[in-house]
Amino acid sequence: EILKSLSSFKKNLSLNLDAQLLNIYNTLKDKDNSGARSLKNKLLQLLCLNDKHLLLAKEQFEAAKNMTDQIAALQALKTTNNPIFQDCLTSFYKKWGENSLVYMKYLSTVFTQEDLSVLEKIQKLTKDPHFQNWNPNHNYASYGALTSNPKVFHDKSGLGYQILAKRILEIDQKNPYVAARIATCFSDYKKLDTNRKSLLKSELEMMLTHKLSTNTYEIIHNSLN
Repeated sequence: EILKSLSSFKKNLSLNLDAQLLNIYNTLKDKDNSGARSLKNKLLQLLCLNDKHLLLAKEQFEAAKNMTDQIAALQALKTTNNPIFQDCLTSFYKKWGENSLVYMKYLSTVFTQEDLSVLEKIQKLTKDPHFQNWNPNHNYASYGALTSNPKVFHDKSGLGYQILAKRILEIDQKNPYVAARIATCFSDYKKLDTNRKSLLKSELEMMLTHKLSTNTYEIIHNSLN
């Protein structure tokens, strides 16, 4: 309900102040200082809640002279399933996929998108030739991003919990520190509603039946108790 209320508030703000937001955005568009750039990109996110401004984000993406503006355009577009977002995302991947550091920006953009297709995409992630399976930062940028995406991670199907539990078990065999860090997302277990708590409890108890590193075991055990 909180997420729905916040989304509704932003949407209403975007629609009711459309002309004012667009005017300020255009005023800041060619400014080349960090403060103006930050405000401009926040405004772009609000403007893109109105589909008529999606081309504005595409224009910024294509004309961007720095990574900050290009990523901001993607972030503004990711709130929709419009083909414009997919086209820009594909273009970004083709250009920067082989750059490990920039590729992490791509991963975090994909897996913070508030769409259930994220759960399908993350299950296919290890087939991506640019994804380094045991690279800590690649895992934080993808699986860590999933945990910070409440609408998807806490989907009532429980699939988000299943995917993450499976991945933590895999990582724990290679890099216990990374596994333990990602597992901290389960610390909110007791705050969940009855249905989600039941689904997550099953995954946590399943994980405890496996041989875990000391830190990962403690985090999962403490989440349950």
